[in-house]
Amino acid sequence: QHERLLGRVLVEQARYGEAEVALRRAVELGDADAAVALADLLRRQGRHEEALERLREAVLARPADVFARRS
Repeated sequence: QHERLLGRVLVEQARYGEAEVALRRAVELGDADAAVALADLLRRQGRHEEALERLREAVLARPADVFARRS
């Protein structure tokens, strides 16, 4: 969770490279919410295909977590 929060703060500071590193680290640790945050960062950067892939992975890895946040 620490890495996800760090990533979100870095996104707000427009430090996208550092944010991506932190969010990817959080995803590696199994944080489904970080996967969604990473997808959003990638979308903001115009990296749409990569963003969709991250969302697909998040849904497949932990569908209940991802959908619970969106309902």
